[in-house]
Order: sequence, then C-alpha cells, then structure tokens
Amino acid sequence: MVRKQIEFPVPADPRSDILDYMVRDTIDGVDLAISASLPYEYPVSMHIPALKWEIFCPDCDTSMVKVSSVTTSSIFLQPYRYFIVSVVAEIPRFPRNIVASCPDGRSPLDVLVQETLAAKKMKVYVRASKFQNEDLPGWVVYAMSKVFVPVAFAAPQLSVEVPLTEFKIRNTIITIPSVDGYQPFLDSNVTFLVGIPKESHCVVELLGLRGRFEVEHQGETLGGVYIESMQPVKSSMDRDLTISVFEKDGRCFTGNDVAIANILQRFLDGKSSRVSIISTGDVKLSLALLESTIRGISGTAMATLLGWNTTFPALRPEPMIQNITFLQSSPNMIQVRVLVETNNQLDISLKMDELDIFFGSKKALFGHATVHRIQMEARKRFVFTVDVTLDPLSYLDEGFRQLSLFASSYISGIDQTIKLEGHSGSVPTSLNISNILSHLSVELSVPEIKYPLNMGSRNPFIISSIMHVMTMEVEVVVYNPMSNMDVIITVDSAEAIYEGNIVGCIDHAETVTAPPGISTTRKISVSPRNGLVRDALLKLVNRKVQVDCLCRITASIGGFSLDLIFTGSGIETEIRM
Repeated sequence: MVRKQIEFPVPADPRSDILDYMVRDTIDGVDLAISASLPYEYPVSMHIPALKWEIFCPDCDTSMVKVSSVTTSSIFLQPYRYFIVSVVAEIPRFPRNIVASCPDGRSPLDVLVQETLAAKKMKVYVRASKFQNEDLPGWVVYAMSKVFVPVAFAAPQLSVEVPLTEFKIRNTIITIPSVDGYQPFLDSNVTFLVGIPKESHCVVELLGLRGRFEVEHQGETLGGVYIESMQPVKSSMDRDLTISVFEKDGRCFTGNDVAIANILQRFLDGKSSRVSIISTGDVKLSLALLESTIRGISGTAMATLLGWNTTFPALRPEPMIQNITFLQSSPNMIQVRVLVETNNQLDISLKMDELDIFFGSKKALFGHATVHRIQMEARKRFVFTVDVTLDPLSYLDEGFRQLSLFASSYISGIDQTIKLEGHSGSVPTSLNISNILSHLSVELSVPEIKYPLNMGSRNPFIISSIMHVMTMEVEVVVYNPMSNMDVIITVDSAEAIYEGNIVGCIDHAETVTAPPGISTTRKISVSPRNGLVRDALLKLVNRKVQVDCLCRITASIGGFSLDLIFTGSGIETEIRM
C-alpha cells in the first residue's frame, strides 16, 4: 500500500540521462521508479533479455555501497540510438553504510541530498547482478557483473531566493542573562511558509532542525539565533511548505550594533525594511523507514520587516500608574517609585533583571527610569515597579525650565508624549544590547494616573472648588498622587474665569499643604476685580458652575521644588453664600 508518493518532473537539462523519477513511500519500505535514457553506440542490433541489476552510490572512500536491486524487462537495442529503460527499485531499508557518518561527519546519503539541494549533476552506479536468467551465457554474466556503469542525472534547479510568504513567531520568551557577557536566550515557536519552486515537488518529511540562523540587512549582520541541539520540527505541504519549529534555549547573537539600531529605529518609526535570512545547519528528515540527519545545508530567504504601526495596528498597551511612593530628594533631584500596570498584547514574554532608560520631552531629557526584575508574560496584563529619578540639570542647563513646561502641561490635562532613549548602561548585564539601545528613541503617551473612584474630575491636579461669596474666599479640592508624602503648594498668582470674565484672583502668595490623596485646602482669600463681581456671584448662590483658571504655583516635595503654570478648564465650582 502506498502511503506517500513524491513525483519529480523531467529535469530542465535535456542532456540528463534520467528522464523522470518517482519515490513511493510504502509500508515495507521505498519504491524508486526511474525512467532513464541511455546511449547505445555500437553498429550491431541486439536484444537484451530481462536482467537483474544492482544500484550503488559512492561510499566514504573509493568503494561502492549497494542501495538496491532492480529488474528490467527485455530491451531491443538499435545501432547508435538511445534506448529507454524503466525500472522499479524496491528498497526495503537503507543499508547501514549509506547512513553512517564518514570521517568528515557526513554520510553518503548526506552528500547525495546536499548535491540535490545544490542542483549539482550527480551519479549513481549500475552493475549487472551475478544472478541472471539462465538464457544468458555464464561468461556474459561474469563480464557484466564486473563493470560499473555510471548514470548521471541533474537535480531540479532550485531558485536562488526562496520566498517566505508568511512568518510567525508565537509563544516567544526572551531571557536576558544576569551575568555580564552572556548573550540572550530565546524560546519560541516559529512558523514560516516557504514558496516552493514549481520545478520541485518534494515532500520529504522534516523531523528536526539545528544550526545557525542570522539576519542581514544591506550586507550588515544584524544578529540571529544559534540552536545547538536538534529541535523538533512539524512540516506539511499543500501548495507551499509550512515549517514549524520550537526553539528551546536558542543562543542569540548580535552583529553590528549601529546596523541593528538603525533597522529597529525604522521599525519604531513605522518604516519597512527588506532583510535576508541566512541559515546554515543540519536537518533531520524521514523517508519511509529511513531517518537521517543531513548536515551542512545552507540557504537564503528574503523577508520584509514591516513598521511597528503596520505590524501591530491594534496595539493598545494602556499603561496605568497605580501608585507613586516618595523615596528621596534634594534641591536638584527627586526620586520616586512608581507602580505601573500595563497590557502586553504581544505573543512575547521577557525576563530580565534590570533596564534603565533616559526620558524627557521632545526638546530635552530630564530624568532616567530604572525597571527591576521584569517578568512580562505574553498576552497578559502585568505590573512592574519603576524607580524614576528627575535630575534635569544632569542633561541640560535649562533642564528645569523644560521640566516645568512638561509638568505644567501634564497637570493641566494636556495630552503629552514622553520621549524614551536608551544609553550605554541600559542593560548592565549586556554591553551589546546597551550599545544598541543607546542609538534608539521612541515617543509614547504619558501613562495615566489611576484616580480614586470618588474623584469625579479627570483633572490630575484641581478636582473642584467651593466659592464663599460673602467672605470672598475659596476652598480648593486637590489631588496629590504621592502615597507617602505631602506636597507643599505655594500659589504665586491665580485667576478664576467664568463665561469669559475674570471673577476673582489671588494676587498675593498663599501656601497650602496637600496630603496624599484627595484633600480640601483651607480657605484662601480672593480679590474681586470690581464691585459688580460680588453681585454677579450672588445670583449664582447654591448653584454649581464651570470655571476656568490660570495659576502660577510652586510645588515642593521634600527639598525639591518646581515652578508650574496650571491651566484648568471646566472646573466644577460650587457657589455658596
């Protein structure tokens, strides 16, 4: 019973001796059907009865190893003409010699398959068997059994570039070792769809894969994975060949740091890049009763790396700040610990001890963030702790001014993006990765703060206010995201605007304390612009109105102070007598 059949078309080379061949995988072994054209260069016609032949391929040395025995039907030879012979070779099992390794590490079968893949002209050798039909004279049988006849045939010419029509990486775990000098490890399910050339219809089953797989861009090696042990492979072929391999503890390696950074930056900027995937390794395959490892196979494929926004169009990390804890401060520095929860929508897990990155606005850096013990699981929300240090003078002389502008926009509820940059010490245990990150930058939305459930406003600073008309005083409900530290707020000046008119102002310095969470300040005196303001406010008593405001304040946390401008719109204000 035939379990699998592999058919090969007539080779494109018209000089080939073998016209076509077919492999049938049967329960008992392999049937190899060959139709060959052989020259007869003698002037005498001849009839050759049915003969038994033996087929050989070269052994490790100069000897031959028998592969199969075949029988041909009778053949009529005409002078100086080619004759066609069709034979079926039954191979119950491959001889040990053909799969045993030679001194160079390759078996005769390895060499045969590699030459096939390289589209070289190959040879097998045919000799008449000593056990022939009784009609043949003994001396003829003896003479024929002593002669090896080489039969050459050309393998189908494979395309130089094998296109990857699909490439997927699933269940990927990247582990950054905690010891300096060690390269990252990669565990991953990789599935790629290969467009097989039309002239090759081989469906030999792949069982395993190992070797070196590297990626190049414009002649520069970006990096790759070295798989030391044979990894199991699942393969199937309909119209294209689908290969699925699980890489376990694949040792990553990096190439040119600048080249890697350039292509990653293109990826982050939404630009696509064309890369070459070069593989050199060993393949374990199965055909009928044979399982063999073919060593030293190499190949090149092309793939397109699309931009970030094209590859992940629906990616929404949605980071949320859960808690902020004060650690330490000085006049030029403050350090806090931030608990962040975010959504990992990628099929990639990451394990590393530490990551440090610079951050700032588009115009200037003003701090760095250190993430410890990253344990990010694929397609799950995860929580991580970041030690954030604001030390603006370490990056720019006007760093405080740039930080003030950035923070003013943030507390005013204006959408902000934050710029992240790597540096030479971003990953303390990997100099290579740090060098790559030092050439990269990316802009992301500033994470939102998770506000208390009873906080009606989404304004990150002033929630609401209460205006007392008779005494012209105001109480302000504020939110301090610090969990363990008061924020001292000095109001240098402030204006309240209702329906386009200034209804009150603070034109003298006032200092209030905002404890952690939501709190209400003490009453602060407000100066009306004119006498008509009080009359207008009296008409709004016991009502809630939306008020805009402009405040110049100084916020102090420990020994660190920052000048801010708060612009609030639509602040709910209750008017009381």
